[in-house]
Amino acid sequence: MRKLLPLLLILLLPACTPANGAPKCGTPNKPPCPTTTTTPPPPACIETWSDPQPMTDVTYTTQVIGCVTISIEDEVTWWTHEQVYAQLTAQALDLDYLQAHKFQLFIHVRSDWPSGGFGSGHQMYVRPGPPAPCNQFGDYSSCTLVSILTLQANPNSGQFVYNASPLGHPERLMAHEFGHAWTHYFRLKYHNGSWDEYVAQRNIEPGSYASTVPHEVIAEDYRICFGTPAAVESGLPNPDGVAPPTPEQCAFLADVWRVI
Repeated sequence: MRKLLPLLLILLLPACTPANGAPKCGTPNKPPCPTTTTTPPPPACIETWSDPQPMTDVTYTTQVIGCVTISIEDEVTWWTHEQVYAQLTAQALDLDYLQAHKFQLFIHVRSDWPSGGFGSGHQMYVRPGPPAPCNQFGDYSSCTLVSILTLQANPNSGQFVYNASPLGHPERLMAHEFGHAWTHYFRLKYHNGSWDEYVAQRNIEPGSYASTVPHEVIAEDYRICFGTPAAVESGLPNPDGVAPPTPEQCAFLADVWRVI
């Protein structure tokens, strides 16, 4: 019995950490290791240019979601940043691809147009700009194209109203305005900055109003070809006086104008 006592004491004593650093858990005859859950960091945004035309006449809050910078005027309380982003991603073909290939997007949601007018709009800027612009030789391949979608959200005007009043159609508006960004991107990157190739296959009559605003016609074509059913079936005619695009003309946008 006396011989067995030292052995029993050794077995009952707490195990010392082995000198070789063997694991204390997660192995046979060891307790399970505690589990921890960590949230992975958001992906780093490739392009980090500042807003080329921030809203200076109103106060607003800004959030970056999915590398899209969304600024909402404080007066616009019926839209959240998450709702605007959800509207965008529902209509934005190739958004991830564009953001990975020298494209950056800003969205301004405001209660009225900056000049006091009515409507929404799109502006595109090239970066780097002066004094050493990236496109100084007419080539945009090295440029980052920075787009701003300005969306009017005045409930009295019926534009971009959440849940869509009879005149609201937020899906139509988002699809059309992102259509500007999408079509301008490929025009500058792959079509020598020209609409000629698009106009030729679209059969736009020379001298017509549509021939003076091909950028508006193609943005509407984007909405009809690639928008969600809510964006397409908004019940409003094309404002530029042209027939809807044919399946072949939608295929041209997808397979020729779009270069991926």
